[in-house]
Amino acid sequence: MSFSIRQGTPDISNEQREQMLNIITKNTIEYRIHEWVSNFTANVPRILGSKGVASLQSKLDKIPAIIVGSGPTLDWNIRQLQPLQDRACIIACDSAAKAMIKLGIIPHIILTTDSKARVAHFFSDTDVSKL
Repeated sequence: MSFSIRQGTPDISNEQREQMLNIITKNTIEYRIHEWVSNFTANVPRILGSKGVASLQSKLDKIPAIIVGSGPTLDWNIRQLQPLQDRACIIACDSAAKAMIKLGIIPHIILTTDSKARVAHFFSDTDVSKL
């Protein structure tokens, strides 16, 4: 079962939408805060030792970017990414990247925002040696 709380959804008013989002946000923070702090703390050495995303600006200036997410459109269009690998910066979410890598399409940047432990093992059955 799924539902939408997008703005303009006819089933709920904007006030109800805001109330729902506030409750979801509050519950998410309460439920995930320990994971977020733990993950952040574990990654402090990497964060401090990295150049950060600002260092990419000069390297990616005037290069088109393709942002790839998961879903039905990825299934329909994934093979169109192959010839674009050398002409654009391909930025993919973790689940899209996994599907791309299986087809030999290597994204330039992979983003993961989920703090769940299962995501840490997301690529355990994927050859990441070329990343």
